[in-house]
Amino acid sequence: MIDDRAYRGFKSAEAYDACRPSYPPAAVTFIREAAGIDERSTVVDLAAGTGLMTRLLSPAGRLVAIEPVAEMRALLQDRVPEAEVLEGTAERMPLPAAVADAVIVAQAFHWFANLQAVREISRVLKPEGALALVWNESDPRDPLLAAIDKALAPYRLDSPRSSNTPWRDVLSTDDSPLVITRHMTVASEEELTFGLLKGRVRSYSYIAVLGGPAQATVMDVLDAAARSVHRAAMADDAKLVVRHLTEVYIARHRYARQI
Repeated sequence: MIDDRAYRGFKSAEAYDACRPSYPPAAVTFIREAAGIDERSTVVDLAAGTGLMTRLLSPAGRLVAIEPVAEMRALLQDRVPEAEVLEGTAERMPLPAAVADAVIVAQAFHWFANLQAVREISRVLKPEGALALVWNESDPRDPLLAAIDKALAPYRLDSPRSSNTPWRDVLSTDDSPLVITRHMTVASEEELTFGLLKGRVRSYSYIAVLGGPAQATVMDVLDAAARSVHRAAMADDAKLVVRHLTEVYIARHRYARQI
């Protein structure tokens, strides 16, 4: 099933697609090499959103994108026409058993880090297949992103994210058919405007579900955070360079963890 906060918060597909960052080439290369993805592979992008990761996974023999939110699926199909776009959730994927060489979950596993989802991913994977979990995170050494993260804490509350969800526990239990075998961190920089960064914050599920006046207050909070770092007001067209850390985890069937 899909968390109601995600279902309501991710309906603005155009804004999400325009404002969210892509993934660094080094992270994608690591996934392809670790999972053995090539032109013959069947690759499943689970909880694919608007296809920010999907569009990076070609070439593949068969590219499948599974996404529960209709607005996201519609934009995904437009952005990545070579993909088979299917409605589904992590707990119920519309695919036969042992069909996928790789399942990729980018910026989403914290929404469904449960044993039912892990067992369903295991069912869809081939015996030698791999699961890749990916998150773009703010580099805590970036002063502006650190200030914004602190400013958003009162709004975030218990909204799931990789840092506050015990997702590793699910893959560490003896009941899990999948176990983590590899990990890589990729540091990268992104050039953008302050206006785009504010739009990114508006696309966060816990901000997107707020009403207009509350969102306006959040934007004022971001302006104050920027002033605290740059010692001056920042225009929306001001150009920035922000730093990210992309975390990639590879998991395999428990009996195949030596691969």
